[in-house]
Amino acid sequence: MSDTIITASDTSLDALLTTSDKPILLDLWAPWCQPCKTLAPLLNTIADNTPDNLTVAKLDVEQYPAFMQRFGVRGIPTLLLFKNGQEISRQIGVKTLAQLRGWLESHEIAIQNTAQPLADTRVTWSTFYGDASLHAFLHQRLRQHAADGNIEHAFSPYWQDNKGSVSAALAHNADIRIFERITGLPAALGLLLEKLPSTTPEQVDALFAALAPGKTVDGVALRWLHHWLSHEGNPWSDWLADKTVDGLRQQWVQAISRLLAGESVAESEWTALHQQAISWEEKAATELGLEKNVATILASLSPPPAASDADSWRSISITLGFALAQLLQIKDGWSREERATPDKRFRWFQAQEEATPSKKLTDEQITALREQWFQENPDFSAKEDAFYQRYPQLSEAQKIPLQETLWALLHRAPAFKSQLD
Repeated sequence: MSDTIITASDTSLDALLTTSDKPILLDLWAPWCQPCKTLAPLLNTIADNTPDNLTVAKLDVEQYPAFMQRFGVRGIPTLLLFKNGQEISRQIGVKTLAQLRGWLESHEIAIQNTAQPLADTRVTWSTFYGDASLHAFLHQRLRQHAADGNIEHAFSPYWQDNKGSVSAALAHNADIRIFERITGLPAALGLLLEKLPSTTPEQVDALFAALAPGKTVDGVALRWLHHWLSHEGNPWSDWLADKTVDGLRQQWVQAISRLLAGESVAESEWTALHQQAISWEEKAATELGLEKNVATILASLSPPPAASDADSWRSISITLGFALAQLLQIKDGWSREERATPDKRFRWFQAQEEATPSKKLTDEQITALREQWFQENPDFSAKEDAFYQRYPQLSEAQKIPLQETLWALLHRAPAFKSQLD
């Protein structure tokens, strides 16, 4: 953790809020929260680059749970921004550095030395460093893991007991930066592979047939997202109930189309798109889950981060996973109200917990409340159970055309050309 970040407690926080002459960014987190860990290095960067105009503090809500209710927080990570002791804005969930920078700048808090490139034009490596033997070795490694059933869907890269997600299975390590060093593939592509995992030997063969050694693939993840958000086979105007988000999607698609065609996109255009997406996402209703996730993706990609920017692409990958799951629900006939019901259930359980003297439910209470919820919501519970029983098949059917698009982009990727040539 950065030396400039303050670790707050129940006794020190109020004093900090009332005496600080600078705005305060408060991170509500817990040690078990994986998304909180994803966000942590970005907060370190912000703290190190705003020493004169922002105080960054962290509060462990597992140690001080009363602050969840005090601030009306339902989930973590949540970032609260205070000025003169009053909350003026908040961000919920994992964000990219670009998102956080835009959010803070919208409140006149500048971050130094964190500018990201407007486009990912710098090639870092050749795939597999142009080494056919490395390509063959990693192909066989991943194929064997697939044959053994050791490649699994995951929220983020992980590797344990010789099992794990795709990028981790290639590197035998969950650190996406180690994946980059071993394979010569950028973090952006590795994290996209997490959402479209090659779990069978046949899928691994198809992936490696497309991913030949000696190619330039730094822009492939961005091109895949551009295709996903623009393809005429995806009825986004029907899927997105809010026309503002659909309009932002179309603006982003047009900007990326120009960028991919070699044209420049003004920084002011990216800034406007980024801030509009963040502003909408902050105010959106809970039931607009897909729209919120699409807005988050658009903000994260305005401007597109470099392909090796692991922190940004990790949060994009996580949000993409949520969006893909919500699209499965839409295709399975879930209404907007039904898609919002899991969040409603979470808030109901949270309210029950807050009503207990200890502010914590026992295992017996959780079991009883779960049974009560099932009895009061039998139709939704049955539909949800049926959906998750079929989820592996639904997810696989969704994945196949998305994989085929990725493989086509990899096939078309140009040969690597060293900048020294």
